[in-house]
Amino acid sequence: MKRLFFSLLILLLVIIGLSFTLYSERKSHKKQLDAIRIENNNLSNVCAEILSIRKKEQLLLSYDLSTISVVNKDNKNNQLSTFPIKNKLGVYFDTNMCGLCVDRTIDSLKKYVSVLGKENVFILGKGYRANFFFSGTPFKKLGILHYLSSTNCFSDFESETPMYFYVDEHNNIRYSYVVPKNIKLDFKEFIDKTKQQMAL
Repeated sequence: MKRLFFSLLILLLVIIGLSFTLYSERKSHKKQLDAIRIENNNLSNVCAEILSIRKKEQLLLSYDLSTISVVNKDNKNNQLSTFPIKNKLGVYFDTNMCGLCVDRTIDSLKKYVSVLGKENVFILGKGYRANFFFSGTPFKKLGILHYLSSTNCFSDFESETPMYFYVDEHNNIRYSYVVPKNIKLDFKEFIDKTKQQMAL
């Protein structure tokens, strides 16, 4: 009788052990599947942002700068293309953009303006009050040309983040860089290319 009891007890312990092992494996497997699912979602988000950025950059290439009306700090109102923007790097800001992205871009600009030269960079803004855009911080501290657009600037599409674009000798956008919001893209390559264009 005792032998039977011990046999049953051992069998019960084995069953409990196997059940616990299966439960642990299932839990571990579920964690792995959840991790894979999260990784796939993150990868999908990265791909979606890259595709969105590339699409905007392509749209910028076909944008006609002569359609943009602006006012400068001297209160002169005209088409953007009539102002000195040839062979210069333009940076576009909009009041609807991500505030943190704007702040980061301005911080980056402080560094690259000194590399490219203040005379080779201009800012194009939309939605800002003129007194803030021309005389308020942080834009004024950059010490570069400012042009404020009313409503028709890049109206074909919206961007949550600032955009860089190089204007060639024909007043056309030759190439561009849309600042990413959630991922990192190589900005140094863009700046190096711009330095080559400017023969710096």
